[in-house]
Order: sequence, then C-alpha cells, then structure tokens
Amino acid sequence: MKRHDLGDISFLIPIRIDSESRLRNINLTIDYLLSNFQTKVLVIENDVVPKFKIKNRGGLEYQFLYDNKDYFHVTNARNILTTKASTPIVALWDADFIIPARYILNSVKLIRNDIYDVVYPFDGRMYDTDSIQIKLFSKSLDTDILEKYLNPQKLMFGNVSVGGGVFLNKTRYVNAGMENVNIKMWGADDSERYQRFKNLGLRISRSPSPAFHLNHDRLPACPDIGRFRNAIISSKIELLKISNMNKFDLENYIYKYLKINIK
Repeated sequence: MKRHDLGDISFLIPIRIDSESRLRNINLTIDYLLSNFQTKVLVIENDVVPKFKIKNRGGLEYQFLYDNKDYFHVTNARNILTTKASTPIVALWDADFIIPARYILNSVKLIRNDIYDVVYPFDGRMYDTDSIQIKLFSKSLDTDILEKYLNPQKLMFGNVSVGGGVFLNKTRYVNAGMENVNIKMWGADDSERYQRFKNLGLRISRSPSPAFHLNHDRLPACPDIGRFRNAIISSKIELLKISNMNKFDLENYIYKYLKINIK
C-alpha cells in the first residue's frame, strides 16, 4: 500500500483507556493512519497507570501523564499535545475516528494552500459501527468496508457533528486559544471550539464524506454524579457565553483566559 506524505501534519490523540474496546480502537486508528500516511501521530495517555501497549511504529510518539482525577480533562490533554507538535498543521483526532484516506488528503490540501484555516474532513454525518464492521475493518484497514455497509440507522448526532476530527492551521489555532480548558469533560468541547472559530472569523470548510466511529463500551465520564452534572452545566454555560461573544470580546477573552492555558 502506498503511504501518502503527510509529514507536515501531526495527528493529536488524547486517550484514557477504560475498556478493552477502547484499547482496540486506539490501536486500529493508529494502524490505519500510519499504514496510509507518512505522518506523525502524537498520543498522550492520562491515567494513574499506563494501559496503552506501545508498539514499535515509526511516526508514533507516546507520552504518559499521571492523572488521578476521576474524569478525563481532554481539552487540557489536547493543549499539551499541541505545544509538542512541530508541524504547521495539526489534526485533533479521537481514538475511534475513521475517515477515508482520500478525504483526509483533500482536507490537508485546503490547509496547505491557505484556502481555509479549519477543515472538517467529513460533512457532519458520523456513523457508529458494529462489531462485525469493526472485525472486518481490523483485518484489512480498508474503509470501503465501512462505506459499503453503511447503516443509516447508526447515524450519530444527526448530520451536523463537529466532533471526531478536524485539521487546523496550527498558528491560527494557537492564536484562537487552542482548547478551552474551562470545559472539563466530553461533549461541549467540540461545539464550543466550532462556535469560537466561527465567531472569530476563521475560514472553515467541510469535506463531502461521512465519518465512522468505532463503537466501544462506555463507562461513566465521572463516577461522582453530582460533580458530573455540575461539570456539564458549567460546560454548557461556557459554550453559551462563547457563542454570544463577538470577535472583539472573544479576542480579549482568549488573551486573558485561554491562550496557552495548560494545567
């Protein structure tokens, strides 16, 4: 298989492994990226003990960060990865997110040629996969299998998802505040980022492809239900606040509270 040159890209993947299916997915995603592209994949695992089994793979950089919080502060993890990336383009990538290679290549061209600052490599449709699809995909790493057996009933988040993966001009991403660490759990982080970039006037595009989510077991995002509920409310308040800011107010907010804010 020909590997396409994406040497100017860093795929940034934060992980916390809470099940065997999560571990399977991160390995599948890395294998898929590195079998199709000559690129850099930066992985950070936040946990009390490392659970990711490191293989000798060219292009993969792995870091373990001790973290005893009972939730995964994914926005902070992405910011750490961004500061480590040495490439002009970064891709925020979930550990279970798959896109056909041709749409990844098309998305990258739009950033390289300075046509857009932010490119989502899919059109907003994200389809969940089942165990049979994942088993077949794991044998060949061929996305034709996922596209051929696409099940409309497995559509997640309607047709307007802004999660999973996105390519970014790194300089403009950093200047736009990177990830908002005031959002501490999954969910509102992707929507907040999209609204912030939109209100700042960044050039945003999409590719005409569906995305595929490798299904996995789901454990509670935080065992403390009360704290989890408060974090969700706080994240939604932050999302609404950002959504209602104009460009001038956002630039001030980013300068004061977000830029290079890594805990």
